[in-house]
This record gives sequence, C-alpha cells and structure tokens, in this order.
Amino acid sequence: MCGILGAYFLNKDPETLTFTKKLITELKIRGCHSFGIAYYNNHSIEVTKSFELNPDELVDAFVQSGSDCFIYHNRYSTSGDWHDMKNNQPIVVDGVGAIAMNGVLSMKKMEEFQKDFNVVCNCDNDAEVFLRKIEQGINLVDFLKSQKECSFSATLLLDNKIYGLRNNKRPLYKFNFKDKALFLVSTLDTIKRAGGAWKEAETIKQFKMVGLNEGL
Repeated sequence: MCGILGAYFLNKDPETLTFTKKLITELKIRGCHSFGIAYYNNHSIEVTKSFELNPDELVDAFVQSGSDCFIYHNRYSTSGDWHDMKNNQPIVVDGVGAIAMNGVLSMKKMEEFQKDFNVVCNCDNDAEVFLRKIEQGINLVDFLKSQKECSFSATLLLDNKIYGLRNNKRPLYKFNFKDKALFLVSTLDTIKRAGGAWKEAETIKQFKMVGLNEGL
C-alpha cells in the first residue's frame, strides 16, 4: 500500500542520483496509480505529480532547484479518487508543509472526515488531515497516538526539512548511502533491489519524529 521516500543529500554526485532513481523505480511495486515529488524551491514548495513514472524527470528537476531534500510518493489508491490529481500525494498545505503517507486514517468522504477531525481540507485524501492538525498547533505524535485504528507511516517536508513518522501498523526505515545521502524508505526490499546495503538500514521507532537534515 503506497511507496514513500524521503531524501537528504550531502553529495548529489552521479552515483548517488543514480541510486536515488533506482529507489524510486523499485518503489513502483508499492503502487502505480500516481507518482509525485515535493521539495522547496525559492522558499515555496514545488510539487510535480504524474500518472506515469519518469524518475529522471523527477530527480533532475529537484537537482536543478538547488534544494538538498525531497519527499516522494507512489500511490496505491485508498482515500480520494486517484483520477483527480489533487487527491494524489504529496499533499501540500501552504504555510505548513507537505506529506507523503503510507496507510489509512479514514475511508470516509471528505465532508465526513472533516467533521470527525474538526478540519477544513482542500482534497479528498485523508493524509491532508495530518497537515491540518499541524496547522492547528496540535502535536503530530500525540494526534497519531490518539488514532488507534490508523495505519500510518509518512515522510513530511516541514520548513525545508525532512521528517519520518510511523505507528506500529506500518514500517519505515532509515538508510545511509555511502555517507553521501540519507533516505527514509517504506520497504526494505526496495533498498535491496536498488543495489543498496539494505541490511544496514535502521528501523524507525514507532511514534518518534525522526529528522534527516541533522546530517550523518
């Protein structure tokens, strides 16, 4: 159910970018309804979404932006009709950030989950609720703990920094690529198929917000 990726680069050399594109390609096994990337460009979040996967196009545009981090999502559709691109991830809330989520918070329609969670959303994808809770000043970890039926792992782009968060129902891993880049990945096998040292990956602890930009 969905592939998610967070990336922070200390070195964007050809080897590292090639590995990044392989990761994105291999994540396709986790969902192929849509593909998207989000990163900061001139103090605002740039988002590119498509129904067809083109890793070269996505990563090259990120490199040209000059940013050092991004989040990525490929979708297996749950909440919100995937034919409407605004429902596909990453989801962005201006002034808050962006999210790429693997899991389910609510399978209800937007009108219903807005009422349930006391939020106003712009799309039918329940991932937006988490950004709206941040907007309301709610601690995201506390909110996640309160949702006992939720299945959740996510990468978040907040203030030009990448964070990972999960509960006990979805995995998330941190991976160091040759001291040149750090990744948050939803599937261990993705790292293996991309040619990385997957056995060295670290499981992200549940209910702990983990930042990548602090470095190696």
